[in-house]
Amino acid sequence: MHRSVFVFLSLLSTLMLVGCDGCRDSTTQNPNSDPQQPKEAFSVGSFTVYPNPRKGLNNYAKPGHWITAEQTLKSNQQDLRGNFSGQANTITTNYSSLADAGQTDNKPITSGAALSSSRPVNLPKGQARKIDFRLLAPKGNKSSVQSITIGRRFTPRSGLTLDLGAKPCRPLEAGEYFFVVLTTRPEHFARLQVADWVGTVESNLDNPVQTSNYQLAIPDSENLIPLPETMLDMTSIAVILWDDIPEDKLTPRQMQALQDWVHFGGRLIVNGSDASSILNNTTFADHLPLRSPRTIELSTDAATELIENNSVESDRTITKQISLVTDGTARVAVDGNLNPGGQAIAGSSQMLLSKPMGLGHVIQSRFDLCGDWLVGWDSFDSFFSNAILNRPARTYARINPDAETLDDAGNEVLKLTFTGTKLRTDPAVNTRFRISSRDALLPANRPAKRFSPFDPYTVVDPQSGISGWNATSDWIDLMQRTIAKEAGITIPKSGFVIQSLIIYLIVLIPVNFLVFRLMGKPEYVWFAVPVIAIVGAAVAARQAQLDIGFARSHTELALLELQPGHRRGHLSRVAAVYNSLSSRYQIAFPSEDGVALPFDKTVSSDITSQPSIRTAYADGPELLDFAVPSNRVRYLRSEEIVDVAGTLQLDASNTLTSEIDLELSDTFVIRKSQQNDVMVASVGLLKPGESVQLEFESRDDLEVSPSLPMQTASLMAQVSSAEGIPPGTTRLIARIDGSVEGMTISPQASQARSQTLLLAHLAHAPLAAPSKDTNLRTDFIRAVRKETDDTEQETQN
Repeated sequence: MHRSVFVFLSLLSTLMLVGCDGCRDSTTQNPNSDPQQPKEAFSVGSFTVYPNPRKGLNNYAKPGHWITAEQTLKSNQQDLRGNFSGQANTITTNYSSLADAGQTDNKPITSGAALSSSRPVNLPKGQARKIDFRLLAPKGNKSSVQSITIGRRFTPRSGLTLDLGAKPCRPLEAGEYFFVVLTTRPEHFARLQVADWVGTVESNLDNPVQTSNYQLAIPDSENLIPLPETMLDMTSIAVILWDDIPEDKLTPRQMQALQDWVHFGGRLIVNGSDASSILNNTTFADHLPLRSPRTIELSTDAATELIENNSVESDRTITKQISLVTDGTARVAVDGNLNPGGQAIAGSSQMLLSKPMGLGHVIQSRFDLCGDWLVGWDSFDSFFSNAILNRPARTYARINPDAETLDDAGNEVLKLTFTGTKLRTDPAVNTRFRISSRDALLPANRPAKRFSPFDPYTVVDPQSGISGWNATSDWIDLMQRTIAKEAGITIPKSGFVIQSLIIYLIVLIPVNFLVFRLMGKPEYVWFAVPVIAIVGAAVAARQAQLDIGFARSHTELALLELQPGHRRGHLSRVAAVYNSLSSRYQIAFPSEDGVALPFDKTVSSDITSQPSIRTAYADGPELLDFAVPSNRVRYLRSEEIVDVAGTLQLDASNTLTSEIDLELSDTFVIRKSQQNDVMVASVGLLKPGESVQLEFESRDDLEVSPSLPMQTASLMAQVSSAEGIPPGTTRLIARIDGSVEGMTISPQASQARSQTLLLAHLAHAPLAAPSKDTNLRTDFIRAVRKETDDTEQETQN
């Protein structure tokens, strides 16, 4: 018995020895651990600026325009909450003149920064999050921005800050805008990448000249399309071509922003059958030129006529292109009934349709714009630039008339300009997007401002081009100067002080004594003295609209712009904030369609903290730490998109109907014909839901009372001046007594005065009929080849 126990124990001890040796080896690797788990606390993913180009391509930003950016970030070790912030900076080059822009020896000399933007972030462990935020791409101090960098950092509630560094973005030129293609087949639009209306390079020169009109952006379509969710961040986009992206690739906010953008001048191109079917099931259905589109076979006769009508005179590929159309291949086209307002583009053989949408247009093609029967056509670039983008005709010219070889006289030494001008590019041609408070050229400033020969009613900024955020635009400057005369606390006049003192003494002595004498308690007179003093001081303070020891004032002028058929308008405010003791204010918006910044020129040594933009804490963005020093006025500028619950409509019988929820005072309707004849109809008070019959009469100015509050009469005179109204347009101007709901300033001021000017466009001028380019690049190549052949023949002879 004992022997068997001994043997058993001996065997057990042997197993234990082997097991210990195995335990030591097994501790080197935990079978439950993930061998792929990163050691770093964070994984930093891609950074993109909307509209996002394809993966691996550079980011772009336009100076002076708001942008939406996105950073992918993942926490690998724990759940984290914190704050993500970003800031844009510029490195500028000092050009003494625009002619110096081509010099290569200019050095970066200065750096400027815009306000920082922050938002709260939750990072669950192991889950990558895409963090979007908004920034203003700053402008440089001089005429050119060499580079824009965007710095980013994540600050958790506990732990060290993660500095993600600064990512560079190539700045767009003043005349360069985004051309966005929404497609799942980017290779199909390769022909657009080399189109001469996108850009040209004259490189065989001592000073190379590169002309950029558009930056072609084809966003990644794997997930949601990287487009901003507010029109305020889409001002650098000129054209969007919708190909085959499903509507669920855009959020409802993006679709709303897209509608706002088109109404204020954006151009939406609907490419062929797929895009027509997709958008017919969205809120754009009523805005398409074709209603209930259906698929048919492409008409060879119509396609042939389109090629013949839009070919440049010297084009030698017409026969080849027509043979492609008539080769018997069945190609898809679109048919349907015209929506009200839809019409065919001249010279398109009913193959291209257009429908105005506010200031912008929806262009719908019955065919694929990059079909195989088009891309090899020599006049394709002319057709796209003129018929689809409605740009002016262009002309190629040889820079070196003495060129003798193909290499010297090819595309490298040809310049492409708008016919009849020396301009290679023009912002007013490349984009039709306009916001009056940013872009309108007021008649009083016309001699000193830079404007385009193709649009003399719009100011062109040398850096941001058109529709950039500009604190010195004509309207903003006018409102700021006007409000500077109106801002501040209303100080009581000396008569008010004397009157208050006399009333106080009468109540304090004779009235007080008489009351208690009649009550038989004259000894109570002295007890009532402090009560009378306190009540008297409170009444005097209320009458003077001053708080005891502390006072605030908020004065505001605003311009509300509405487009035809759209219930959402652009509201631009200029506010002056005053207080007797230094304070910090918070400016908030009810939705993402808002932004505010202080005027740059108000920054001084008295302001120790700079404001910042915060998003995602509330319904809309907020401007924090807007500091106003003691006994000072600081100016603020804001923009937002507001819903006015309806539209203003003027029918063919000159009946004006107001469906908006605002009461309008001092209302006028101004119509300017194509022959520059001006007609004015006076309306006066126009209430919500009211209809009036207009009676137009010929006159040059308005009969507005000069006593309107806050000098709004002078503002109305500016917006109604015939010199500032484009021909073929009709507009309504009116005064709104007070402020339009939206932006809030906290803490509230004890004194507040505000007036809003309404500019409602009732009709815009139709687009000009498209033209054709004067010649083709291939004309010069053929000419050089002929000259070379003749020279060789003479040599042989």
